[in-house]
Parts: sequence; C-alpha cells; structure tokens
Amino acid sequence: MAQLERNAAAHAGNNGARPDSMPGRIAAVLREQGRPMKAAEIASVLETQGLKYEGKHPLKIIVSTELARQSKKHAYGIRKLGSGRYAAA
Repeated sequence: MAQLERNAAAHAGNNGARPDSMPGRIAAVLREQGRPMKAAEIASVLETQGLKYEGKHPLKIIVSTELARQSKKHAYGIRKLGSGRYAAA
C-alpha cells in the first residue's frame, strides 16, 4: 500500500508523467517557464538543467518529436499554439 501511495504522489504534480521521463521533463519545463516555448528553447533549458543527452539525433529533434506526440494525444497537459510553439495547459 505504501508503494501505491509513493507512486501516486510521484505522478500527482505532473499530469501522470514520470518526472525522469522525457515527456515528464518537457512538461515540467513548460509549467516552470509559464509561457509558450519552441522545441529549441525547451532543449536549451533541459541542457542548462543538467540533462546529459548523448543520442544519435540532436536533443531539439527529440524534444520536437515528443511535443508533437504529446499535443496530438492531448497528453501531459501540452497543447500546440501554432507555428511550433507549445504551452502547458
């Protein structure tokens, strides 16, 4: 039972996104900034927060793909505002 409570508490503040997942981190950045942002801006904030990404594709491409996926599914409270700008709902 304690495990369920810890899981619920971990997910309560970010609309179900795990804080250590990429969608969770993106949603957290948008909420913290409180303004619409583009994928490149979010990627730079993630890097300044200490994210060490060593993948095949640039981080801004990964962020852009996740933003498109999240807004299409209406997941994590992310919505597209047009012209590549996204905001937290």
